[in-house]
Amino acid sequence: MSIHSPTASSLRRMPLARELSIAFAGILLLALSARVQVPFWPVPMTLQTLTVMALGLTLGAGRGAAITLGYLLSGLAGMPVFAGAMAGPAVFAG
Repeated sequence: MSIHSPTASSLRRMPLARELSIAFAGILLLALSARVQVPFWPVPMTLQTLTVMALGLTLGAGRGAAITLGYLLSGLAGMPVFAGAMAGPAVFAG
């Protein structure tokens, strides 16, 4: 009877899976915060600025920047994550 012990390769995958799940959760949080609008006149305001600052403070500058970059890339790829459910290269150009 042998006891299964984790190999070195499976130990390396666990932190990567953890980092990817943290990044996915952060991107999802940013996308949801784009949908929440604060009534402000004349320009509507979303909670994205607060979310970006909170991610940077809680997860660190490197992870916060990576999550923000992942959010921007997902919007550029066509996922409707920006305010007003907008996405794509036209939003960046516009």
